[in-house]
Amino acid sequence: MFPRAVRRAVSVGVFAAPALVAFFDCGTMASEKSPLLVNQVVTCDNEEKSSVAVLLSPKLNHITLKCPDNSTAVPAALGYPTNRTVCPAESGGQTCTGKEIPLESLLPGANDSWWSGVDIKTGVKLTIPEASFPTTSKSFDVGCVSTHASKSRMVTVTVPPRASSLVNGVAMCSYGANETLGPITLSEGGSSTMTLVCGTDGKPVPPDPKQVCSGTTVKDCKAKPFTDVFPKFSADWWQGKPDTKDGAKLTIKKGGFPPKEEKFTLGCKSVSSPEVYCTVQAEAKSASAGIKSSAENVGCVSLFAVTIELVGSIAAGVA
Repeated sequence: MFPRAVRRAVSVGVFAAPALVAFFDCGTMASEKSPLLVNQVVTCDNEEKSSVAVLLSPKLNHITLKCPDNSTAVPAALGYPTNRTVCPAESGGQTCTGKEIPLESLLPGANDSWWSGVDIKTGVKLTIPEASFPTTSKSFDVGCVSTHASKSRMVTVTVPPRASSLVNGVAMCSYGANETLGPITLSEGGSSTMTLVCGTDGKPVPPDPKQVCSGTTVKDCKAKPFTDVFPKFSADWWQGKPDTKDGAKLTIKKGGFPPKEEKFTLGCKSVSSPEVYCTVQAEAKSASAGIKSSAENVGCVSLFAVTIELVGSIAAGVA
């Protein structure tokens, strides 16, 4: 039989909202004065050593910490107006002194504008822009420590990875789950570029930029030469590196499209969890399709010009 406190927690729905709270662990769970999370605000007491875990999401992207009187922030810089720091996840200490880290080390782009409030008693708030959610899950600790009893109340904040995305030929991979993007269509008469962004948490598949994967997924990728898709392929078609925040851009040079339509696959996989991957599918239209498209556009323009000229002649005759 579960302890009465656990049964009570389940009955009031503590575990029914995973988007808000992953778990509560309040000392021995014997205290009735546990940390509370209401509307993304964590309010702690001075009674027991305790902890709370908060899982953010793109829609619930903020957390506020309030501490009681006779308490100081953990880390102390949490209440500073600038250069705030956090504790490593599961730091275990009451102050994490000497272990503080800048939030930017976990979430690139983090800055002072993400924070508001300097009085820990009225609340210090952190808001993470949706576009700044990471490509892999990141966690850190913040909290309070009693000045007279050395009792700590710690909050573990977890920021899950954003979803992978494909916008205007730019494939940005994340590693919360296996995902497939595309297909990206490349053609001589349309877009001839695509960008692959694995980020610093990922690495490209296949690792050789002169290769692509056969099949429709990068899982168990069977690499083949890029020249199987683009006979005139050259390594300088790639600019940049996939495992950076800006990624690598592929530009099909003029005259480089294949004689017939070709499909190819590439992507990324997580550095920390190689079984998690992101597949990017692409298709290259044939060179003749690009020429046909251009010819059709020219034909439309010519027909439009003839129509305008004919209308002008009729109008002149009527006048």
